[in-house]
Amino acid sequence: MTEVMDILFEESLDSAYPIFSLPSQAINRVTSSFHKLILNHIVSSKSNEFYPKHLRETFDLYRLSYQVSREVGALKMREYFSTYHQQDLITFLHYVSFRYQGSNIFEFPQHLLELFGQTDVDSVLLKDIKLPFSTIYIHFGKQEHLKISSHVCSVIDAFKSESETPVKDIQFLLDGAYISQCPDTKSLNILFTTVRNDSRDTVNRVSTNCIDSYEENSIINLEAVHPDISIAEVLDLIREMSLNNKEHAISESSYNTEIAQIIKQLKLVINCLLYLQSYPEDITEDYPESAPSNLVAKTKKNSGVKAIAEKELNQLGYRKIKLIGNKRILFPTIDDTERALTTDEDKQTKQPHRRRTHLRKQRYGKGLESWRYIWIKEAIIHKDKYEPSQQYRIYEVSQNMAPQ
Repeated sequence: MTEVMDILFEESLDSAYPIFSLPSQAINRVTSSFHKLILNHIVSSKSNEFYPKHLRETFDLYRLSYQVSREVGALKMREYFSTYHQQDLITFLHYVSFRYQGSNIFEFPQHLLELFGQTDVDSVLLKDIKLPFSTIYIHFGKQEHLKISSHVCSVIDAFKSESETPVKDIQFLLDGAYISQCPDTKSLNILFTTVRNDSRDTVNRVSTNCIDSYEENSIINLEAVHPDISIAEVLDLIREMSLNNKEHAISESSYNTEIAQIIKQLKLVINCLLYLQSYPEDITEDYPESAPSNLVAKTKKNSGVKAIAEKELNQLGYRKIKLIGNKRILFPTIDDTERALTTDEDKQTKQPHRRRTHLRKQRYGKGLESWRYIWIKEAIIHKDKYEPSQQYRIYEVSQNMAPQ
């Protein structure tokens, strides 16, 4: 890993540079070194789970076939390399950029994630999103309702369809994302990370082997093709390109399902990024809750004990992270008295209707020169117009229909 990282640091003008624009010569050097790294991990893999075993068996078949015939061997090599996708290299590039920028982790609480999951980001302009560092990692914790299905799942599903051997069903649930921003165009590359919904065997839990400790991930690139492009427009372009991709044909119904899942994931990520830039005062730095509390307590003391405790925590793999949401900022709710926040559509009708949680830009500060995003919580507009008869309907259930 050190060798690949050294190559990237040599070639990188800044931390996001490897992800968005790496010279072809550097790409070849990095790819070659990265493949060697992966090969070493496959050969030393010990897990008996399907995916690591599949990689080991495919690699053994490649080596055997290459000895018999170079032509067959070359074919098997292409098949072998297709078993770990290009996105694994991009994952590594994100990690290197993340390390280069100081390993900044932002931890978001559930009460904010619930709000963000309800807030559409279609109208947000890509140029309005500003990362505090070129690459960051935001952590949500396991999101039970957001399943990620990409390269690993496709390999497992393909094996299931061709083999009678039962394969354990594994779900990969969203738990965070690496986000990198191009310093020139402000395009965003987002790598969604996952956590498994099942327990691993002992070998996998303690292994530092990237094959044995495999996880699923997926990548989406939000490209700033023009200065005022919105998130909705970016998604439309991605949808159009995917449907027109003859190499990886996909039905429109399948893609609609896939894009709906991506939108849910993007809601969390984009809202998190907007919150970071709008409320930097709501960020505190401390060790995660999983860190040993006795050592964390010692880091609060102003003495040599602090340095020793920090060193011990570092050796145990614990780093300070940036915790969000401690201030419990109160966001407004639209009602009929808030004329400034009421849209033209609301003014044109007196009928009661629901307004979903949404974002607004707000001017603030001296001379209102600064602006930030605020979240307007869901509310019923003209709620005083509701009549009881419109809200409830009473049903009578006969005794014959009652549960036995």
